[in-house]
Amino acid sequence: MRAVIVYESMYGNTHLVADAIGAGLGSTFDVQVVPVAQATPEILADASLVVVGGPTHIHGMSRAATRKAAVEGADKPGSLLELDPDAPGPGLREWFGSLGRYPAKAAAFDTRLHGPAAMTGQASKGIVIVPVNFALAGKCVVFRTAPDTLLAVYSHGQVSFQVDHVDEELREGWSVLVHGHAHPVTDERDIRRLEVRTRLTPWAGGARDVFVRITPSQISGRGI
Repeated sequence: MRAVIVYESMYGNTHLVADAIGAGLGSTFDVQVVPVAQATPEILADASLVVVGGPTHIHGMSRAATRKAAVEGADKPGSLLELDPDAPGPGLREWFGSLGRYPAKAAAFDTRLHGPAAMTGQASKGIVIVPVNFALAGKCVVFRTAPDTLLAVYSHGQVSFQVDHVDEELREGWSVLVHGHAHPVTDERDIRRLEVRTRLTPWAGGARDVFVRITPSQISGRGI
């Protein structure tokens, strides 16, 4: 299996983190660490995992103007900042805009000033975690959402689904993590069967008539 680590780095910190992630994945994957300028479709084509990271500039991903300012900051007389060799290249924001669809699993990380994320921002904030109530239908996880939600928009692709339980009185707990493929249920007969079998009623308010089914490809868990 191949893993590709794509990074954008101005002063080398994100580059170092990318290298460290690559070293950690090396025991499981054939790893390639590349700056965003070299992350071509050919490199991503057969990757099983893509990890992307960049610096946080003004509460989000860098822009051409913020990268220019970073370069100018390093060029000032007396500056102790040293540019990463690939710093003058394109940023992740533009790279994401040019990407097509890839069947690989993905993760993201960012580097930022030390402090609360609410103050510094996070370049990797595009990863969204959304709570839902759910039901099991055979070996699949099923939940309902509304057609105008992020869950519906991104309901066809690779996802991770986590369930946790904690009993503070007994000091026990468990966590199960499911990786798999999500897809909306569109066949009316399937929808009726799910309604009867699961009797799933969304806890969130409003009409939530879109059924989403997650077919697991990997399941892991731990209990304490």
